[in-house]
Amino acid sequence: MSVVLLISICFLAVCSFTSARQEFTTGVLELDDRTFDKVLSAFDAVLVKFSGDDIPDYILSEISEELGGDTRAIVGHVRLENPEPTNVELAERFHIQKDQWPQYYLFKKGRAEPIIFHAPDSSEEADEPENLKKFLTKNGLYLAKDGCLKKMDEIASEFVTNKDKRSELLETAKAQMEKYSDDAEKASAKVYVTYMKKIQEKGDEFVHLEAERLQKILGASMSSMKRVEVTRRANVIESFKASAAEKDEL
Repeated sequence: MSVVLLISICFLAVCSFTSARQEFTTGVLELDDRTFDKVLSAFDAVLVKFSGDDIPDYILSEISEELGGDTRAIVGHVRLENPEPTNVELAERFHIQKDQWPQYYLFKKGRAEPIIFHAPDSSEEADEPENLKKFLTKNGLYLAKDGCLKKMDEIASEFVTNKDKRSELLETAKAQMEKYSDDAEKASAKVYVTYMKKIQEKGDEFVHLEAERLQKILGASMSSMKRVEVTRRANVIESFKASAAEKDEL
């Protein structure tokens, strides 16, 4: 067992014991004045939500799941009322006022100050999950959706943005596919390779057409197993689509 994993388990146990009545969000580490700096020193990146409630947060749980493949990153929560003010030193240290709750801070090893998440002025509350994910991605964290693979996403991104090297990158993707020993990962890698071939054959417009086609399929009735398969394909094509969008913004 890794040291990082051991530390995480120990802290979860301590927090669960000392706050037995508190509800917890799956995959999110509850932090306090005593554990905060220890966790920050153990991980390369820590996303922390500061708030006054203990309501399970599906957004953080989803982000934690998507960060699951990266053992250097973790999601945490600091509760600032219980029901009286608590973890006051942390609130004062980061200048967090009650009227600002909730606030999200990203702490990265080697960086003196945290990076604070600010939602776009024009955004609605419903947009917060995607805005928060974009914030994390922009700051170097990889969020893996079901069916996606970090190395294949990197190749896909370069494939979309560098047309002159597409044949070479397709071969790189094929070679990477063979490196996966897990059947599910190999199947996902094969989807990336298939889409690269389709893009070469039909042009960049294929990405948008395929994304629309899969969303229509997902809107219909199907078996749970088929839905998982289509969802994974939809997530992979979204990786190509996101890379194309980033290219257009440059």
